[in-house]
Amino acid sequence: MKILEPKNLAKIGLISMAAFFAGCSSSDDDDDGGNTTVSEGTAAYVKQKSELKGNFAEDVTLEAGVTYKITGEVNFEDGTTL
Repeated sequence: MKILEPKNLAKIGLISMAAFFAGCSSSDDDDDGGNTTVSEGTAAYVKQKSELKGNFAEDVTLEAGVTYKITGEVNFEDGTTL
C-alpha cells in the first residue's frame, strides 16, 4: 500500500473542503427563477398562472390556444372587459 505524502494529503483536504462548501448553499434565498409574485385578480396573474381567480379591476385578454383554469370566484368590476 502506498503512503500519501503530506503535500498530496493537503491537496486532497483542500479539494474536499472546496467541494463541501460549494455544495452547501443558503436555501432561504428569494430567487424564484425570475418570476415575480403577482396578486390574484390581475392580468399579470392570469398570464403567469393561466388561472382566473379574484376580483378584477383591469381588463384581461386571454390568449388563444392556452388552457385557463377557474380556481375560485371570478368578478370583473364595472368597466372592465374579459
